[in-house]
Amino acid sequence: MSGTVLVDASGDRPRLSANLSSKFLRLSDLGERATHHESPTPALPPFLLSDAAVNPAAVRHGDATVDFHAQQIDTGRVSLHNVAARLTIERGVMSVSPLTADLLDGKLEGKLRMNATSDNPADELDLRFSDVQVGQLDRNPKGPPRFEALLNATISITGHGSSLHQIGASANGRILARVPGGTLRESLAELSGEDLRGLGLLLTKNRHQSDIRCAAANFVARDGILTAQNFFVDTDDVLITGDGSIRLDTESLHLSFIGHPKQLRLLRMSAPILLGGTLRHATFGLERPKSVQLIDRGTAKSADCASLLSH
Repeated sequence: MSGTVLVDASGDRPRLSANLSSKFLRLSDLGERATHHESPTPALPPFLLSDAAVNPAAVRHGDATVDFHAQQIDTGRVSLHNVAARLTIERGVMSVSPLTADLLDGKLEGKLRMNATSDNPADELDLRFSDVQVGQLDRNPKGPPRFEALLNATISITGHGSSLHQIGASANGRILARVPGGTLRESLAELSGEDLRGLGLLLTKNRHQSDIRCAAANFVARDGILTAQNFFVDTDDVLITGDGSIRLDTESLHLSFIGHPKQLRLLRMSAPILLGGTLRHATFGLERPKSVQLIDRGTAKSADCASLLSH
């Protein structure tokens, strides 16, 4: 990291002014972890959300204005590029605004406010993601990604704590996500409906892609628990709906999905697909079938994508 730093201690409160830049920064190098000797094979942090914490007493010590730019910041699984942010501290209240970055070929804009006048800071976080290529998260060197989509999302939450993980674990607010289109491997779309065609596509390792007409996920956050509302993926042949929750204190996933075919299908089981594990290490399973239909006439209707995307 390089730049200029000016400290003015002539008044009743010291004031820091800085303009800093970095070519490459790892968030895992911040906080207490940075004081330890790095092992030859360092373990991955337990959480996807960073637990690097700000010291509230340091925020109360003085005031500051810091402009920061970075070519790349490594957050773990993904990297931020062309990061620009302004941090200000006034009388124990720290704000990061504006914050901009490139993420997965899309854009991130946001702001953070932390009231650190107590040792348990009150936080406000607002983030907006636009045109994020989520298919890049499905890294598979042996073949093409299983899904491709542009994601637009907003996160508006309040919480308490000195790190992103602590804020998430106490979060209240909303997370809204919209996908205006994309593709999903047809075998996965059909398998969500647990029918004979989906099983055949999976066994033959069919890589044909089905178009995603649109998708949406609304989560309500209360005390660090995200509860899914209006969660669906609408493909050409299957309407996939989901529900469940995510606990941000442990980052554990408790979600289920089931596909509703739009055309006739043979030998269909009523058995939702379960998404468990954690945000860092997700696992998939199958619930015990509640019933089996020899013939499903496929009466599911397509979602009203135009109305959805207009909001």
